[in-house]
Amino acid sequence: MTLSKLHDLLNLLTNAVTQLEEACTKNGTSIPDLDKPFNTSSEDFRKDPTAALAANIIGAAALHICAIINPPQISLFDIASGTQKSAAFRICLESNVAEILQEAGPQNTSGLAALLSFQLDEASKALAHMWEVFSDPTTVKSNEPSQSAFTKFVGRGKTLWEYYDDPEQDFRRHRFNIGMHGVQRFQPENIILSSEFAINVLINDYLFRYDPVYDWKAVPAGSALVDVGGGVGTTQLCLAKEFPQLKIIIQDRSHVWREKDPDALESGRVSFEAQDFFEPQPQRDVSFFFLKQILHDWPDEYCIKILTQLRKAASPNTKLLSMDTVIQHACHDNSDFTGVINGAMPDEAPFPLLANWGAVNPMGYRADMIMLAFFNSRERTLRDAISLFEKSGWRLTERCLEAPDPLRGVQCQVKAHWRYNCGQTYM
Repeated sequence: MTLSKLHDLLNLLTNAVTQLEEACTKNGTSIPDLDKPFNTSSEDFRKDPTAALAANIIGAAALHICAIINPPQISLFDIASGTQKSAAFRICLESNVAEILQEAGPQNTSGLAALLSFQLDEASKALAHMWEVFSDPTTVKSNEPSQSAFTKFVGRGKTLWEYYDDPEQDFRRHRFNIGMHGVQRFQPENIILSSEFAINVLINDYLFRYDPVYDWKAVPAGSALVDVGGGVGTTQLCLAKEFPQLKIIIQDRSHVWREKDPDALESGRVSFEAQDFFEPQPQRDVSFFFLKQILHDWPDEYCIKILTQLRKAASPNTKLLSMDTVIQHACHDNSDFTGVINGAMPDEAPFPLLANWGAVNPMGYRADMIMLAFFNSRERTLRDAISLFEKSGWRLTERCLEAPDPLRGVQCQVKAHWRYNCGQTYM
């Protein structure tokens, strides 16, 4: 059985290499060369969905073969030695040894160096306290952000956001913001439009779907979109430019967006509003509520509070768009949402690979650990998302597969509609 699986994996890998070479030849890109210095153009081949998916198959098959062939103790020590690698890596990073990460200095950076510093500082220290939280009967089943591994590390019951509000942590807060901007640079600037992803790709008889976020051209003039927790509104800049008929309101805590000059947006159609998303939603005549990477920061009961406030302010025609990582199970998912939720079934890796692509798709699962360590939260499966929306008065109607994000995994957009629930009063 194992020999047969090895041959299957080898055939899968060989066919994908051929497809990758053909795609690169066709679009004039090249496969990265380990003997040459890194530059951003070396990743251009991944812009072609055929090449990107072929690369995923190659990586997943190769790592799957390694998992079969390598002695188990080697694999275990590779996992356990992560702290040693991280310690050595942080020394190189903080002392500016790794020039590839420093680029043009801390004030003019892609954000990758800042993101890695956050991972090696706040994140690694929080993760080191995970067992203390799990072994404490008072916190092991807690869903409170104030009882997370991070607050155990800080020792003062402060959440990450409260920690960053401390003037003594200005450097770390600034570094975190740079890192988050860096994450956005790994996504298409017009990800909310995503028209270039509305294509189908056929590889090894498997159809991979890339859908647009929304048909914005069909939205009536004057329709209002509220970006809840939208920071300085970066995500909506391209939407305001391409579809000037929309009215866009960016909501966040006041000190977040005031750091940017609203005049820089050069559009009176965009406005900013200080708003705590746990408080009643002031906007009522809203066509769309938009949430990007908000819900994964909060445990379920807090997400339900956020979504319920939006539900109370919604009309029967209001749509909710939520962009977050939707993780898959490693095994085949037999769930059948056909006819209930459009695009619900995930694009699984071809057999005999793990259904979720295994080790070449780790970022969503690593983020899951980070969310748990910082907030007692998590990344969610589609079934988890359905439950959240149902409990807060929304009916999830569609799952759109977005561009693969190298820092977060597969980004998914879910669409939900206003739902009448006779067991709860929302209006």
